[in-house]
Amino acid sequence: MFGVATATATSAIGEPWLLGTDLVERYRIPFLRRNLQWVAQKRAEFVRLENYVLARNKTAKGWLAFLGAVIYPAAPWGFELLPFNRFEL
Repeated sequence: MFGVATATATSAIGEPWLLGTDLVERYRIPFLRRNLQWVAQKRAEFVRLENYVLARNKTAKGWLAFLGAVIYPAAPWGFELLPFNRFEL
């Protein structure tokens, strides 16, 4: 499952998120095709889409790259200061 959150009710910046399972890999092509349409809709709704992805999550980073995200170098972030990459769509 995936979606877009906002920091506030009036924010123009969307924060895309993804919670996946091994089925994302198994059904990669249908998943990616539907995502292209979804991201196009969200880009029309928000000025910018941005968030963070765990640096070691290769599947999520591959999804973001496919969608055209700019992925920045990893840096410590969050409660445990694990390495995360900020990304923008």
